[in-house]
Amino acid sequence: MPKTQTSIKIDSDLMARVDRLAKMRGESRTAVIERCLRNAVPELEQYFENMQNPAFRAAQQLITRNPKVLRAISAALLEELPQEEAERIARVAAADRQRAKESKRSKKKTGKRSKPADGEFEGALV
Repeated sequence: MPKTQTSIKIDSDLMARVDRLAKMRGESRTAVIERCLRNAVPELEQYFENMQNPAFRAAQQLITRNPKVLRAISAALLEELPQEEAERIARVAAADRQRAKESKRSKKKTGKRSKPADGEFEGALV
C-alpha cells in the first residue's frame, strides 16, 4: 500500500511513550503510530456514525451531560474518574452531539453526509 509522508506535532510525553513502545517491540516509530491509527480510526468512524442515530445521541447525552453521572458509573465499575476528566468528557460529548445533528441536517439537504474538519471530532467515549 502506498505511504504518504506527513509532518505532525505530538505531545513530547506521548512521543516518548511511542518511542519506548517502538524500542520494546523492535519496530519503528512509524509502525507503532500507524498501528495505533489503524486501531483507533475505525472506532472513531463507527462512533461518529452511531452519533447520527437520535436514540444513540439521547443515550449518550443521558450518560455524559453530567460529570457526576460519569463519576458514579466509574465508581460502580470500580474505576477512578477524576472530576476534570469527567468534565472534559461531558464537554466533548456535547460538542460531538451538536456536530452529529449538523451532519445529519447536511445529509438531509444534500444527500451526502458532511465529514468533520481536521481536529473537529474528538470522540468523547472512545
